[in-house]
Amino acid sequence: TAEILAQFARHLRDHANEVAGEKRMTWLADVKSMYALATGIIDHCQDQAIGTDDRLRQRANLYDLYPQFVGVCLDRFQENQDPRELASALRMVESGLAQVMLRSLGNSLARQRSHVDVDLRNQELELLARILTWQTKQLTASVASSSEESDSAVVQQTALDITKSYEQTRGLEVQLRDVRRKINAQHPHQSEPQAGEPVGVERAAEFLDGNEVALTFVCGTEASYLLLVDPRAEGQPLTIHRLPSSGEIAHLVATLMDMAPRRDAATGLSLPGDIVVRDSKLLRPHVANGTAAELYDMLLAPVAEQTRGRDLLIVPSGPLCDLAFAALRERTEDDNRRYLIEGHRIRYAASLTVAH
Repeated sequence: TAEILAQFARHLRDHANEVAGEKRMTWLADVKSMYALATGIIDHCQDQAIGTDDRLRQRANLYDLYPQFVGVCLDRFQENQDPRELASALRMVESGLAQVMLRSLGNSLARQRSHVDVDLRNQELELLARILTWQTKQLTASVASSSEESDSAVVQQTALDITKSYEQTRGLEVQLRDVRRKINAQHPHQSEPQAGEPVGVERAAEFLDGNEVALTFVCGTEASYLLLVDPRAEGQPLTIHRLPSSGEIAHLVATLMDMAPRRDAATGLSLPGDIVVRDSKLLRPHVANGTAAELYDMLLAPVAEQTRGRDLLIVPSGPLCDLAFAALRERTEDDNRRYLIEGHRIRYAASLTVAH
């Protein structure tokens, strides 16, 4: 179901790029809803069926939904200049990154709940299924209302259907939280780590140092994105920048680190945790400098002015998890190159939410 939703969302996005005005914005809004629902479905499936970090990462690579969602938000922002579009992208990315990190920290038995009361466990599963059902009805109604053939009566009925779906979903979520509280009260040692509310721009100032900006990278097969959070910015505190695909990034990272990823024969995807590191070019600076400069130009040159003289909190993803950012060669004001660590204090985090 999630794969079909994602495919239809990509198809509708392609068509949205061929039109303009209100229709384009409406279609892009529907695409956002489809991607959000697809990620919710996959998240539910991971809870039930996935038991290792490697498989979690492979699933994330397979569906490539987070960068797709960010791309749609950026498209809508470029049309309407509404900063809520950027905030929506950050919330989605933070929700995904924090959940993956906290799952990896948690005990696998916490999700299996092998000793939890069967009735409570069945209630939890039933509520999750019903929530997804109502979310699907809400999305279907929303797509129907955007059709050119829809008359006023259809639109009015659709609005009522969407309202009903929304109210049903909110009620079921309240019941779900109550069931989970009972489960955690009975078995506190099996309570899973909770991500809480994803960190947004307004809360970033609580954990970013005074001179620090946050750089979150989201790598995708079609395009990647850099989300820069700067609570001190005079203008927009959150900006999003489109970067090359994860394949292009991975090629340069592997060249710099001289890594040989073992790939799955069927899918061609690199296998996480199965990287062979040979004689790293980092040990030979005269060889590495060119690649390090190229990587800087690819990843950080778009935000060179915003990061000049600032400390950096870097949230990497995908192939960038293997990159030593400190070794990148940034361009200085006198048009020379220096290592990134020479001009910036650098620290890393799994996500802004986890850092908070």
